[in-house]
Amino acid sequence: EQGYDFGDGDNDPTAENPHGDFVGRSILYMADLLAGQNSPKVRIMPLKVMDKKSQITVFNVTCATVFAVRHGAQVINYSMGGYGGYQDILAAGINTREEGDCLPAIVTSAGNDSIDISVLPHYFSNLRDSLPEVITVNAYQTNPNDTYEMAPYSNYGNNVDLTITGEALYDTYPYTDV
Repeated sequence: EQGYDFGDGDNDPTAENPHGDFVGRSILYMADLLAGQNSPKVRIMPLKVMDKKSQITVFNVTCATVFAVRHGAQVINYSMGGYGGYQDILAAGINTREEGDCLPAIVTSAGNDSIDISVLPHYFSNLRDSLPEVITVNAYQTNPNDTYEMAPYSNYGNNVDLTITGEALYDTYPYTDV
């Protein structure tokens, strides 16, 4: 797929904020690294939801989600989130699949506000209440003595499924903050 920019309403999903692109490149790299010579045919469907003013609307996210589901996405990565009661709208978007289509896995950030998201619901993390396909990820950091602990900025809670490093991530793109 060529992709689409739901934030600006055009066919150019090139991001002004490089975070989503970085996550996409990381996914491709890890798929190649883990599969070795038998690398699966991993493809990225670039769908941008942030506009040029760095605004994200539930409408744009829902439109991109429906697009991804209807075009056969097997994994949807939400490298964003927030607080509020939007999970029903987003769940409806995810559930637009047609008969015979599989429901994609949903990978989402737990957020970066140092709060317990089992107390203050964070979307997209709290989608797992209605969609078991949701995988919520938070971050850890390495201490000077090579021990690990949850990153002080990372959200936490009983609905976090996976913890990954949140520091010392490298990329080939020439920017300094992802």
